[in-house]
Amino acid sequence: MKIKRAFPLSRTTYKKCMEESAKRNENNDCAVKAVAIAGRVTYDLAHQTLEMYGRRHRKGTSVGAIAAAFMSIQASMIEIDRDKLIKRNGGRTLTVNNIVQHLSKSKNYVLYIAGHILAVKNGQVQDWTEGRRHHVTSIYEIVR
Repeated sequence: MKIKRAFPLSRTTYKKCMEESAKRNENNDCAVKAVAIAGRVTYDLAHQTLEMYGRRHRKGTSVGAIAAAFMSIQASMIEIDRDKLIKRNGGRTLTVNNIVQHLSKSKNYVLYIAGHILAVKNGQVQDWTEGRRHHVTSIYEIVR
């Protein structure tokens, strides 16, 4: 017997999120994009969910609101041990550029860097920071 999900899975990409963001004249919506992409929901649903938890138009989002939004769309955030990944990376700092080598290609993640959040989906960074050397401060696997 299959259990029906309350929220249908979506194949949201960064490109689709950028289009939706432009239609809404949005800004500072990296959390909306990360929740939509990693949580596999539409940009619209992620936007509404984060708004429910206090996000204001064209403003950033708190870490607590992001966690609540993932719970709301029935997704779990599992923290990944950053120190283990640093050891696998030869003791070097984890950056957006080098972390994808150490993450599973079949899972979805959100990465926190200073003042920003981004999604990694199927081994690909889904954000403007792709290929850059921004230091990753925390990593969460998103299971839905």
